[in-house]
Amino acid sequence: MKATACALTALLCLSACDMAGPADTARSGTVTSSPTTAPLTDTTAVPAPPVTDAVCDPPTLTPEAARDETGATNILLSLGKAIERKDFACASRLAHPGAIAEPSLVAQWRTLDAITFAFETGLIEGAAGSLYYQVPITITGTRADGSPYRWLGSTTLRRVNDVPGAASTSLAWHFDETALDPAL
Repeated sequence: MKATACALTALLCLSACDMAGPADTARSGTVTSSPTTAPLTDTTAVPAPPVTDAVCDPPTLTPEAARDETGATNILLSLGKAIERKDFACASRLAHPGAIAEPSLVAQWRTLDAITFAFETGLIEGAAGSLYYQVPITITGTRADGSPYRWLGSTTLRRVNDVPGAASTSLAWHFDETALDPAL
């Protein structure tokens, strides 16, 4: 069943992927590492207040920190917090500024009862005037029917490496591609 993992990538305006539902868990992906990062928020906490720009926007960093791994991690932490508090409009905005999430895909995400987003330390590489930060990610939790889910994969953030004349959106870290596979 094409389902919620596709909703994540569509919600995040990233690459397509496949997700196993309760009836087709045999189509699971394999990953050799497990997340080392604890959940970003307490999933038993009270629902978050309505989104404001201050809640959705990542914390402001110094220009030097914004250009390195700290800047990429800042975006990932903000995205993870938005997903965990089920603020999918904010998650979509962080993943792809200016894009609008498709309502039917957001509705699929809302069927999840609990969501935990975790990522490991990534690898930063440079190529053709850009920096790329590739990070293993894991999204786990329970569906509204109580069944567990776990998606494993990776995401790559990219930014132009201070090329003169580059647009400010290219100079900021942004999602380049994401791949998630069902593991449960």
